[in-house]
Amino acid sequence: MKEYRIYGPPGTGKTRVLARQHIPRAIEKYGPDKVMVTSFTRAAAKEIAGRDIQVDEKNVGTLHSICFHAFGQPDLAIKHLKKWNEEYPKWEMARGGKAIEDYDESFESQMDGDKLMSDIQILKARLVPSKIWKMNLQSFKKAWDGFKKELNVLDFDDLIENALEEFPVAPNNPAVMFLDESQDFTPIQFKLIRLWGMSMDWFVMAGDDDQTLYAWIGADPEAMINPPVSKEFKTILNQSWRVPAKVLEIANRVISKVSVREPKEYRPRMDDELESVPGEVIFHDDNYKSPDEVLEMALEYIKQPSTRPNRKNKDVMFLASCSYMLEPLKKLLREKGIPFHNPYRRQRYDWNPFYRSKGVSSIELLSNFLSQSESDEDYWSVPQFLKWAQFIKVGETGLIKKQGKEAMKVLNQAVEDCAMGIHTTREVLHDVLSPGAMNAALNRDIGWLQDNILKSRLNGLTYPLSVLKNQGSNALREEPNVVLGTVHSVKGGESDVVVLFPDLSKAAWSEMDIQENEDAIRRIFYVAMTRAYETLILCSPVPAPRGMPGMYFEWPK
Repeated sequence: MKEYRIYGPPGTGKTRVLARQHIPRAIEKYGPDKVMVTSFTRAAAKEIAGRDIQVDEKNVGTLHSICFHAFGQPDLAIKHLKKWNEEYPKWEMARGGKAIEDYDESFESQMDGDKLMSDIQILKARLVPSKIWKMNLQSFKKAWDGFKKELNVLDFDDLIENALEEFPVAPNNPAVMFLDESQDFTPIQFKLIRLWGMSMDWFVMAGDDDQTLYAWIGADPEAMINPPVSKEFKTILNQSWRVPAKVLEIANRVISKVSVREPKEYRPRMDDELESVPGEVIFHDDNYKSPDEVLEMALEYIKQPSTRPNRKNKDVMFLASCSYMLEPLKKLLREKGIPFHNPYRRQRYDWNPFYRSKGVSSIELLSNFLSQSESDEDYWSVPQFLKWAQFIKVGETGLIKKQGKEAMKVLNQAVEDCAMGIHTTREVLHDVLSPGAMNAALNRDIGWLQDNILKSRLNGLTYPLSVLKNQGSNALREEPNVVLGTVHSVKGGESDVVVLFPDLSKAAWSEMDIQENEDAIRRIFYVAMTRAYETLILCSPVPAPRGMPGMYFEWPK
C-alpha cells in the first residue's frame, strides 16, 4: 500500500488539482471503473463529481453512500423514527442518527434521544469502546440496537462498522482511491479507508489538517499527519489563488500556534504582474450585538466593482462561531431591507429568505407580481401570474369566486403541460380577477396586493417590501451581495470582504484551557480569515459583565 498526501492550504485549488490532473491520470492508467473518489461531506462529493471527472458514478460519493450501495441500499432506521418515538417516548428523537457528516453545528435538540444519539455517534467515530461509555449511553445503545434488529434495519454508523467486517476490499475493487477533504474524516472512517487501501496499488489523501472543522464530531487532524510518510509521498500546494498577503500574514499567526500540524509555506495571491496582492486587514469596534456601523461599511463595499472573475460588485461575508451570534445582524438586515443569503446552507431558511425548497417564497411572490412578460409589458407569463395570483383572496377586489378558481385550474394545467410560451390575456384576466382588481393588478399596485393577499402570506411580505423600498425591484431578482453564516457553514467558500466576530460560546470558552480544544478554535478562525479575497474586517468582542472574563478569541496584532 502506498499512501500519498496532498496538502492544500486555503485557496490553492486542491479539488481542481485532483479533478484536472491526478484523477484523469489514474483513469487513463486503470480505467474509469477502477478509480474511487470519496469525500467527507455530500457537498464536497457533489462538487468534485461536478468537475466532470469521468469516474463511474458507483465509485463516487461520501464514504457512507458508497457503503450504502455496497450493502444493497438497505432500509435505514432513520425512516422509522415515528415508531421509535412511540415505543421509547423518554428517548424521543427528531434527528435520529443522521450520518455524522450531515451534522450541523447550529442544531441543538432539546430531546434526550437526540442528545444521547449524538454522544454515541461521536464516541463511535472516535473508536471509543462501548464498555467504557457512561451507563445511560449503554442503556440507550441496547434499546436502539434491539429496535434495529426487530425491524431488520441499519443506521448510518452500521454502514461503516459493518463494512469493516464485510468489505475488507473496497466495493467494486478499485485499484486507486482519492479522498477529498481528508482532514474531516473520523478515526473509524480512516480505519476503513486504510483497510481498503491495503488491497489497492495506492491511494491519495487530499486535504489540509489546518482546516479541520469537524473535531467536535470526532475528526482528528493528526490522521493526515500520522503515521508519517516519506517526503516523496507528500505534496504541498504552495500558491493561493484567493488569500492576499496581509490576510495571509495574520491568518498564519493564528495557525502557527497550533500544537501539532504539518508545516506549510505557501504564497499569497498574485496579480497579473506576478506581484503579491496586499489586501487589507481592518480592526473594527463593532461587536455582534451592535453591528450597525460595520454593516454600513459593508454596504459601501458592495457598491464597488469586484476583482473576482465573473462577478459584478463585491460581496461581503459576515461570519461568527455560533449561529445565535448572527441574530442581531439578521434582524438589522431585515429592518433595513438588505438582501442576504447563505448559498452554502440552502436548508437554513432563516439565512436564505430568498429561497424555498417547496412552494413559493414571499420574495418570489412579490418579484413575480412586479414582473412583465418578455413579449407584453402589461401582462405576465403563465408561471409569473400563478406565483402571485394563487394567493389572492376571493372577493370584490380580488379573485372572482367561482369562475376565478376554474380559470386558475386552467392556468395551472397550462403550466403542467410546459406551456411556457403562453401569456395571460385580458380575456383570461377577466375570468380570474374581479373588475375592481383588474386595473390595480395591471398597474402593479403594491397597496392592492397587500390589501388582497391571503392573511397567511401577509406577514411574509414585510421583508420583501422593505427590500423593494430600499433597494428597488432588481434586488428581488438578483443574487444578494451579503452572505451570513457560521464558519462551519461556509467551508470552501470565499468572499471579497469577510467580517468576522471573535466571540465564543460558553461551552467553547470553558474548554479553552485544554490544548486540543484551543487548537480546534484556532483552526476555526484560520478557516474564517482565509475566506477573504481582498479585505478582512476583524470586529471587537462583546464586553463582558464587570468582574467576568470575556469569552472571545483574541486577534493577533
